[in-house]
Amino acid sequence: MSRPDSVGASFEQVVAETFGADIVATGTAGTAIMPIRWLATPGLVVEVELDVREGVAVLLLSRPVNGKPPSGYYLDESGRPVRWHLGALLSAIGADATALRDATRATGEQAMDRQVRLGLRLTSQHLTELTAEVSRRTGS
Repeated sequence: MSRPDSVGASFEQVVAETFGADIVATGTAGTAIMPIRWLATPGLVVEVELDVREGVAVLLLSRPVNGKPPSGYYLDESGRPVRWHLGALLSAIGADATALRDATRATGEQAMDRQVRLGLRLTSQHLTELTAEVSRRTGS
């Protein structure tokens, strides 16, 4: 079983290094088995789920609601999609998601750390396009 506290420390470090002034809020949620760390920019929420049992990190992007992640999981209470996997969004905007897909094939603490670092770096590099794609998908 992986240790989410060490991967969480990586999250905080990478967030500070890659997003800097773009961050408007950060937070935590989830459970001990599936802790979630999130950050919000003015137009995008990036959630990092640390699946301790499987030893993988999952990055989901959504539109902020009052500066925080939306309610629900993939769908909100009315059944509308509110979260999308980073890899799918990268493909949708024409960015290369190969390295991210390759990284998600590995499991364990080191794999989770790599997935978090790579996912946040790719999100930062494509922040404008990803924000626009999530806005397009949510109709806002």
